[in-house]
Amino acid sequence: MDLSVLGVFVDEVIAQCEFALMSMNDLREGLDQQDKKRVFYSAQAFLVAVANLSKLFWPIEKHCFRGEELRRLLEIEEDSSIRDRTLRHTYEHFDERIETWATRSSRRDYDDMNISIAGPLVPGIEPSDSMRNLECSPDRKTFKLIFHGVSYDPLIIEAEVRKVLEKAKRCSQRLWKR
Repeated sequence: MDLSVLGVFVDEVIAQCEFALMSMNDLREGLDQQDKKRVFYSAQAFLVAVANLSKLFWPIEKHCFRGEELRRLLEIEEDSSIRDRTLRHTYEHFDERIETWATRSSRRDYDDMNISIAGPLVPGIEPSDSMRNLECSPDRKTFKLIFHGVSYDPLIIEAEVRKVLEKAKRCSQRLWKR
């Protein structure tokens, strides 16, 4: 790949990493302010930025060479936590999740956008009735996003995004000779 084009892709990796990290900072501020809409807005923004990273590193078949080159250049492992787009798909296709819930839920207990500090979210709710939720520790240092009872730890991905950002910044400087 042409080095200037590769430089553009590396700079996009930097931008998406920075967007992801800004989103996590906003999520923490939302938790501190007990602003649940800000928390879930930020969670969604984080998931989109990480999914964009995933698409840069693991693009559709047609562009697989670019992904391979970027992963090699930035030393991204095949089993990277950035690769999984499952939760992002859930947020992006939320309309479909509501349709599925409406046709399959026996009790129709719709549970969405709850924040639980050190405890179960809403007792008595079936996991299939529970949509976007967040559990966090009292000190707000650890938290999990939960959808239909499946937990997702964004802090693992955040740590990896930080590492990728540092590698990409160093690489960008080399590519652009800044």
